[in-house]
Amino acid sequence: MPILQVELLKGRTVEQKREMVRKVTDAVTGEPTRDVSLIAMDSQSAFPSWPFGNIDTNGDYTIGPLPPGKYKLLAVTGFGRDSGYLTEFYNNKRSFFEADSLELTNANMLNINIELEKGATIQGFVNLAESIPAGVDTMNDISVVAFYADGDKAGKAASFDAVQFNGGYRIDKLFPGNYKVLALPIPSQFAASYFGGGTNFDDGASSVVTVDYGDITTDKNIQLETATGGILGTVQNAVDGSAISQVVVIAYDASGHAAGFGISDLYSNDGETGEFTITG
Repeated sequence: MPILQVELLKGRTVEQKREMVRKVTDAVTGEPTRDVSLIAMDSQSAFPSWPFGNIDTNGDYTIGPLPPGKYKLLAVTGFGRDSGYLTEFYNNKRSFFEADSLELTNANMLNINIELEKGATIQGFVNLAESIPAGVDTMNDISVVAFYADGDKAGKAASFDAVQFNGGYRIDKLFPGNYKVLALPIPSQFAASYFGGGTNFDDGASSVVTVDYGDITTDKNIQLETATGGILGTVQNAVDGSAISQVVVIAYDASGHAAGFGISDLYSNDGETGEFTITG
């Protein structure tokens, strides 16, 4: 399984005392990487310590000098080329509150390793029904959202992507788990549509996508349902009744998930009217 390995090395001089010294390499290839930044955060306040450190072409990474104390170590990814590694705390913890504290005294810490996993990817295409012609702008303004399908986070959005010109989408850096994937158009002839079918989170036709570290799932294609109705209205200033433009209005289904949204005056050629439309 692809990982990044971060080693804390022993200090050699007095000046290196109270420093966290690391070597950052790709554990699969053994090559040094510069796509990770390591941040020591105060274990109580979460305030990041300065400096964050410098990384050289050999992958050697140093933070310090730091005052003695307790720190939580965060590896932040996504710098330079996108390697797909997940941002995580030491010991594979996902949040500050559950992260382990490391106590730095007057000597460097030894044998502390961070292994960063590669996130999972869900990708596919958003398709139209055969009876609906595809124009040049058909796929504009469509977002694809991955929701946690179960557990404590069930129904919460995990990540999203915007549909590309050819209808493709790619949601990456996902943690292992089960997800439901929704295509959510801005007002059009289409309704919010889930992978597998259905227009709401609890619809039995919708399918669950299960992923593990490093998985790349393909062909998770979503066919857009045809909109059968709509909600129309206006957004106004509560004081004087004047129209307000560029306000996002969201409609939720009975399970509390977004079923469609509109933006006031999105396509208006008549100045500020405050009008919005949500199709579904």
